[in-house]
Amino acid sequence: MSLKPTVNDLTAPPKDQDSSCQDADSLPEWRFLVSRVPFTDGDDQPALQLVFNVGNSMAKVVQSDSQVVVSAKEAVGALDVYEGATLTFTDQTYTVGAAADTRTAAAVACYRQSTFVMIKPDAMQRAGEVISRIEEIATLRIADMRLVALQPSMARLFYAEHSQRTFFEDLVSYVTSGPILAMRLVGPDAIKVWREALGPTDSNEARRSAPGSVRALFGTDKQRNAAHGSDSREAAGRELAFFFKDTVDGICSTSEPLTELSCLVLPHVLKDRALGSLWRSLHQHHDCTPARAELVRLNYIDAWRYATATLLPRTPPTPQQMDEMQSLLSGPAVSLHLKSSRPEETRSEFLHRFKDIIGPRNPAKARKAAVESIRANFGQTNTTSGVLCPWYDWLI
Repeated sequence: MSLKPTVNDLTAPPKDQDSSCQDADSLPEWRFLVSRVPFTDGDDQPALQLVFNVGNSMAKVVQSDSQVVVSAKEAVGALDVYEGATLTFTDQTYTVGAAADTRTAAAVACYRQSTFVMIKPDAMQRAGEVISRIEEIATLRIADMRLVALQPSMARLFYAEHSQRTFFEDLVSYVTSGPILAMRLVGPDAIKVWREALGPTDSNEARRSAPGSVRALFGTDKQRNAAHGSDSREAAGRELAFFFKDTVDGICSTSEPLTELSCLVLPHVLKDRALGSLWRSLHQHHDCTPARAELVRLNYIDAWRYATATLLPRTPPTPQQMDEMQSLLSGPAVSLHLKSSRPEETRSEFLHRFKDIIGPRNPAKARKAAVESIRANFGQTNTTSGVLCPWYDWLI
């Protein structure tokens, strides 16, 4: 099993959670439809289900007659089991489909409540620290992320409920003054958990009554209060749809061709809850910052391309490349495009410095030759090297 256990993020529902979730707590197993990867339309693939044991966080793949195909050797986090997830058991990769029954669907809805998070312009210099605060909350998981620049027209639409308030234009001006980081967090009672971590709306009040909260630590006042969180299920649904539907006019998405400064933060970094530390390292130790960022989930073909360094793979992957593919498919990754924070540095100068920021592909070599590099500090092995930077890794 390529997924390493992180925290046990399956917890009993909070006492004040919706009563509709109480029955979900007694469901011993979750069942999902799954399919093998890769497969073609011509495959005679048997009907398969993933059975996730809620009590011990173990999983297995079974056929329709309940015959076990393969069992996990390690625990799987509950928040890693969702429609669209990719799990690898031994040498076989599976894509998780829809819930196989209505009780599983209801249970997953309770345990995977979503909330919207925005890191506002005033806190973007410390975005890595805010992300680390999120990663410290064991029951929450970052499920979507996008670094965007809001246009004034879109900011007015997003804050339409405040359009008659005296502060409305100041608010629009503020949220369009720089990039913001939009995120979707999932987990049991996610809305309440994140609101408590945020603290009071007024950062000054937060410093008095909740000194360890996000707004107390990173905010300035009532408007420039570092971050936002949905206050209800309805608000979360509206805000998430605004930022994470497939196409959003007026929002600058990160989707673009790979360049010399593009990198992929590998799934193991997110599983280890080290994305915030990596983001902070870029800013504090390397004088650079993400110009674009988006959470992505690679499909099999994309993983094949990354692992084999070819746009159109024509030969089967080697065992080492297959290991790398399994690593790439083991969870979400974050696509980054970096830019220099040094005002006078040219692009060519930053490109020259880029290799020292990333470090050698082998983390062991990086720890000797480039001790401050990303791979020296966040890499583990050749296949879990912290980041994958196609132009640098393939061509240089």
